Order: sequence, then structure tokens, then C-alpha cells
Amino acid sequence: MSPAINPDSKTTSQDLSTAPTKSLPLFSEYEIETRGGREVGPSGLAPPAFDEPPDFTPYEASMRVRGDHHTVSHDPHLNEDGEALYRFLLGQAANPPVFHIGCKGTHKETREYGDSASTEDTVTDFCFYLQPRLLRETPPIFIVGDRSVAFRGRIAKEVDASSAGGANIEAMAEGLEQRQSRRRASRREQKAAEAANAHRKEQGLPPWVALLGETPGTQASIESEEDRNRFQHSTYGPPGVWLSDPIPPLLAPSRSLRQWADDYCASNKVIKEFNFDKVVYGWNLELLRGKIYDTVKANWDPKHGGLHHKVEVWFETSHDVVSVRPDDWLSRMLSHRWIKAVLCILLIYPLLIWPAKQFYGGEWRIAGSAYALAKWIHLEDSIPGESVDAYRSRIGPYSTAPLKSTPRGVSRLMGSTEEAWFEKWEATIARYAKQELNDTTGVDAPGPLW
Repeated sequence: MSPAINPDSKTTSQDLSTAPTKSLPLFSEYEIETRGGREVGPSGLAPPAFDEPPDFTPYEASMRVRGDHHTVSHDPHLNEDGEALYRFLLGQAANPPVFHIGCKGTHKETREYGDSASTEDTVTDFCFYLQPRLLRETPPIFIVGDRSVAFRGRIAKEVDASSAGGANIEAMAEGLEQRQSRRRASRREQKAAEAANAHRKEQGLPPWVALLGETPGTQASIESEEDRNRFQHSTYGPPGVWLSDPIPPLLAPSRSLRQWADDYCASNKVIKEFNFDKVVYGWNLELLRGKIYDTVKANWDPKHGGLHHKVEVWFETSHDVVSVRPDDWLSRMLSHRWIKAVLCILLIYPLLIWPAKQFYGGEWRIAGSAYALAKWIHLEDSIPGESVDAYRSRIGPYSTAPLKSTPRGVSRLMGSTEEAWFEKWEATIARYAKQELNDTTGVDAPGPLW
């Protein structure tokens, strides 16, 4: 028989070690038996209650789409938390832009008022839009090159002259070296950058492709390593004409989008904004414009009189800019185009607000996402250095899609080239020109021939 324990006496560890103990049942022993609608374990105890963790819900930032299809957000959380801003931009990248091809025919008419007064007016005979379809894929996030001309937190465009892009990631992790070597871009550099960007757009090149003779580090970098492998040698176009040959490997950016988002949120500038661009690439627009122009010109028989009949063909992208701005009355006021126009008319903007922006303003425009109309995708079953003929003989009959050889192996063309798209649409474009169609909604599929 065990001796009685006096509560006033001291108990040693040796006494406690000899006391009988009852082991607790394991958690797995609870899910065995149900008695009276209640789960119990072998010991007859009910299992302990555990609160289920709440479901994760991403933060839904407030935003609006302006009349010019420009997405603007003044959400205060996006201006305070770099992670929230980063996730918001990734979510916006999942929404592709809209790519349009516009065709218009006009003529001049002279209207007389009285005996000597007259005016010459431009009359639109037809105007229609075509809407090619973008490839359905996850777009890559790109960061501008260190030596490219871009807005990096000030009101003027700057250049990071410290490296050629993706070279010294550890030293630039916090951006200290880049801030010290960052300088204002010269007028000559800005003109060269504008010409290079216009050339890329006309030739259908993505931002990360280096042009022939371009300074290393001016082309953009792809942030994700998976995307860098996926988009290496994916650009549709003949190397050696307007691409550097051989095409250099895609490099990682010196600073990530998340780091740039932290920079924006940490800035105490009053009039600031973070702009995220959506770029469409993959077609030689210069070549396609000429083909559409010739087709419209050959099939348009003006039904109205007048002089100087003119055909116009242009390309435009909408829903292609996402802007994040502070949640204050001044930033919200400047986000409304008509309010800004009134301020300009009253000379308030040029005399007061614009000078203030030079000292207390800043803009970040260093990142975006790219969407392809046509691109090459690497075939995983190909062998590095293998030719297209060798691949076809080894694999057997393949699809009719064009193939090409790359240093990685063989790639297949995904999407339609501008020439294949035009062949499919040529009869429809000719018919629209003959009918003098007026439709600005955007046609995304060719209609019947008659």
C-alpha cells in the first residue's frame, strides 16, 4: 500500500517517479468507434476539438478602368505593402490586353458658306476593326535592362550604368549600388531608346530580345527561371536580320519585381505612381500593314464624291497599362482625365502641380508582361543539335506546324504567323472594303466570302 501524501510536505523527484502514470491515447486512436453519434477512442474519451484554419483568400484591391481602358488603383494597402503590390501586379498580368487592327477610308469635301467662305472637311467612308487572338498561355514577367532608359522612381528617365544586367545580384540585392550609379538619361539616349522600342514593336519582337548592334544590358530580362528556359529561342523571326546572331541566353534581372514594389511602397514621395505595361509581340506589323493596305486599296470603290481619298491601317493595344497611385485627393484628381484637362485650361497644372511634381513626384515603369501572337515552343523529345529532318525521321509523321532547329533541339511554331493570318482574312478584308463597313467593336473571326 502506498504511503499517504501530505500536501504540506515536500515531494522529491524520486517520489514522483514512483507514482503511477496513465498514458494518453494517441490522436490516431480517436477515429475508431462511434457511440451514440459521438466519436470516441478505446478509452471512451471524445477526441479533442481543433479549430480549422481559415481559408486563404487573396487580397482584392479596389480599382477602376477608365474610359481609355487604363486600369488605375488607389488602394491604400497597395501603397504600403510591397508583397500586396507584387501579388496585385501578378494577378493583373493574368488578364491579357486586347490587340486591334484598324482600317479606315476617308475623303475630303469642300463646303461653301455664302459667296466666298468655304471649309474642307474630312469625311469617313468606312472604319472597321479586326481583333486577332493572342496565345493562351501564362505570360512571362519582364524587367527592363539595367542600361535601358526607364522611370526608376524619379520624375525623369534614368539609366543604371553599374552593370549590363543580371551580373552582380548579391551586391544589388538591396539596390544600393544601382542607386549610387543611377544617372539621368541624356536626350540622345532617350531618342535611341524610343527608336529601338518602335523598331521592336514594328518587327514584333519581345522586350527581352537584343537588337542587332544594341548595347548589352538594354534589353529586358525575364524574372522567372522557368520562363527563361521556356522562352529561350522562342522568338519568331529570322536571326541575323534584326536580331543579334547568335541569340544570347536570357539572363535574370539584377532586381526582382518584388524589390521594385518594395521601393515604391517605401518612397515618401507625394505624387508617385507605379506603372505596369502589357506588351503584344510575335508579328511583323510593318509587313502586315502593307498587305492589308494593298488589299483595301485594291477593293475599295468610293461611293461618294470628293477628292483625296485616303486609306489608313494601324495597330493599337487597349487594356495594356495598370497604374497604382496613392490614396489622396491630389492623386485621385489627376487620375481623372477631364479634371486634369480643366486644370490645364485654368493653368493650375502647368503653374502649380507640374513644378511640384519635379520635387515631390516619382514614377516607376520598369516591369510588364508579354503576350504572343506567334512563338516557337521547344519540343522536349528533341535532342540538342538535332536537325528538323533528323527529328522527323526519328519521331515519324508530325503535325503540319512549322519546325525549326535551335541549339536546344527542335521547336514547333505555336499560333499563326502574320502571313498565315492574312491569307485567312484577305477575302473578308476585301469584302469589308467593298461594303464600306463601319464597325468599331472588333471582328475576331473571318466572315463568309459572300
